[in-house]
Amino acid sequence: ADGAMFKLRLYHSSAFDGVADSEPVADPEPVTATLPAVQTELQLAVARIAEAPPNNYFVQHIVLSTEAAAKAYSARYPALNQAMVVPVRLSQKNVYAVVSGPFGSRPAAASFTQNPGMPADYWIRGAPQLQSIVRR
Repeated sequence: ADGAMFKLRLYHSSAFDGVADSEPVADPEPVTATLPAVQTELQLAVARIAEAPPNNYFVQHIVLSTEAAAKAYSARYPALNQAMVVPVRLSQKNVYAVVSGPFGSRPAAASFTQNPGMPADYWIRGAPQLQSIVRR
């Protein structure tokens, strides 16, 4: 017990059940795996809008100057619990929109705005219109 460290690797094989092999073993080859990229909420929202068919609609609730302000706004309204915060470019400025959708038709988007607890101000945007201002 002189404090020396050593490795003992145990491998399971049905032929050697209960027997440990303490012979030195070469390190196994490193395994490389491609993990799926982790996407942020913003990236997921941008992708959801980008993938919306041209005949879909979104409800844009508000545009604010920071992501934190947009998230705080949507948190104040329980009716916006499924809303997305997306980066958009308006009037040469990068801002953040609070958006719900997509909806399969303009009437479906308009109906959504009538839900209890929904903020009074909103704009209904066609998917191509919103897609043209979203920052990717």
